[in-house]
Amino acid sequence: MLRYAILRNAMLPVAFLVSVFVNIPAAQAHICFQYGSGGGLSVAFGAKVPAPNTCIPVTLVEQAGAGSRYGLATASICSTDRGSGFPYLSLQYTYTACTGPGGYFESATCQIELRDGDLPTAPLGSQFSVCNGVYSGLQPNQTGPLRQFTDTTLRVWSCSDPKFQIPNAALRLCNGNRSRYSSDAEDRPALDAPLERR
Repeated sequence: MLRYAILRNAMLPVAFLVSVFVNIPAAQAHICFQYGSGGGLSVAFGAKVPAPNTCIPVTLVEQAGAGSRYGLATASICSTDRGSGFPYLSLQYTYTACTGPGGYFESATCQIELRDGDLPTAPLGSQFSVCNGVYSGLQPNQTGPLRQFTDTTLRVWSCSDPKFQIPNAALRLCNGNRSRYSSDAEDRPALDAPLERR
């Protein structure tokens, strides 16, 4: 969902990735997810807020850019009734990074306020959200513990940028033994600072 990415949002097997970018039609609406605390922008292509008290499965695709590791997330989004206040969008995602060095895994459950029962058309700094999750950033061929995080910076909005793409060039990128960045240190979350994850 969501910093390698919410996003973090069904995973496509690497075997299906080809060395071209697939463009999504500009007129199609999507849902965008991005943490203010770091990581890339993830897009749920063609997704819409589900009807109250229903859930839908979505795939979150991390876009190229600062903080991106070209990951995918399997996710579910659910919406609540208005009740006595604002309705909420509930998000649960499991994300893994494509690029290295090493690997990155993140999973969380989030609640995002839906003002007027729908998403804004741009990221809002005043949008209430809270996520509780776990992550692990590992060097190649290493094991390690999961670390807990709570984050209140997730922004979710309706989006339709024609530049959004599914990065199918990842056959060359999905390699935990190398980095596409100039410094390995840029790719690793701080081991002593759980809120500084990607």
